Amino acid sequence: MSDHLTADQLSRHVKRTLSSAELLVVDNHLATCELCRKHAADSYGAGAAYSSLRRDLTAERKLAPTHLTYEELEKYVDDSMDATGREIVDSHVESCRMCMEELKDLRRFRDSFEAQIAKEANARVEIAALGGTSGFKEFRLAERDTLWSRIRAWWGRPLASAATAALVAAAVLVAIFLPLQKSAPPQPHEVVVKSTPPSSAEQPKLYSVAPRLDTPKELASLIGKQEALLAYPGNEPSFELIGPVGTLVEDVRPTFQWQQLPGVKSYKVSVFDTTLNKVATSEMLSGTEWKPTVPLKRGVIYLWQVSATENGHEVVSPTPPAPEARFEVLKDADAKRLAQRKQEAQGSHLELGRSYAEAGVIDAAEEELRQVPSSDRNYGQAQEFLRELKALRASARVSAP
Repeated sequence: MSDHLTADQLSRHVKRTLSSAELLVVDNHLATCELCRKHAADSYGAGAAYSSLRRDLTAERKLAPTHLTYEELEKYVDDSMDATGREIVDSHVESCRMCMEELKDLRRFRDSFEAQIAKEANARVEIAALGGTSGFKEFRLAERDTLWSRIRAWWGRPLASAATAALVAAAVLVAIFLPLQKSAPPQPHEVVVKSTPPSSAEQPKLYSVAPRLDTPKELASLIGKQEALLAYPGNEPSFELIGPVGTLVEDVRPTFQWQQLPGVKSYKVSVFDTTLNKVATSEMLSGTEWKPTVPLKRGVIYLWQVSATENGHEVVSPTPPAPEARFEVLKDADAKRLAQRKQEAQGSHLELGRSYAEAGVIDAAEEELRQVPSSDRNYGQAQEFLRELKALRASARVSAP
């Protein structure tokens, strides 16, 4: 640093947008430089009180819950939301990755059930046609309704006549079909195919009792708490770090990723230890990811930030009230234990996700769990694990020291 603070440093000190590392350096300088203290005091003009109050209210507003509710997502997926509501949801999910993933999950959940119902309906229609049941027409009409609407019918209002007809028809089909299964031999023109059940190694593991994730306690301190600091109003350009943030990492050379800031073509990554000593820094980058050339130390907690520069103006992320971007490299013993569990998972996305989560490697856990297909019988368990991890991040934001 030069003998005195720059105008940009003083400006960002007033706006409270300095990163933790920069703030420490600037405060130390102000403690010993009377001239810079005078310039800093002059920067707090007559409008400072108004600006401070405005920033404070803005920060408080940002701390309030801003995610879509389950009821809103359900109405959107079910096409029962009005045009204004759909426009609000569309606008929100464009900028909120969390709600976008929730919306995708809910759509997959609905589609998987409707596909299963359609498959069962087709099979039963064929059975009904062969059996010649008089209830065939009513049964077919009732099966056209999706499971989605039938759930609401059972819980929201008395049974409709179509549902009653479906139940009666189903009973008739069972009465006809079961005796045929027991007594009717195959006809000469029929081909009987005996299927061989898959081996136990090929079948996905099905949990009889839903397990809970046993995540490391130190995750709370890595995720950090949303600080109620004075933040610059929303018209200041900003961007978010994608990862690793609030997690442990397996690789000693993790990949750092962040959002692109419109109009900016130059970024620089800085990595610090908890005493704010810089341990790694990138060259000027044009992309939005970087992998350090020097390995980081296992069992050590690190902080990192990205500086975006355009036409001499610098924007740093993260900034208050967002917490510091912290992560920890897995200890050697924990890394070996994770490698063993990954081998035992045998490629199962569910088991890989659980292994990563219980090692504290949250980003990798979420990526694996989202790859469990909706057709997998453990899809519901994967979604439950994802909800646990989401709740973990949210609770840590509130309770972290």
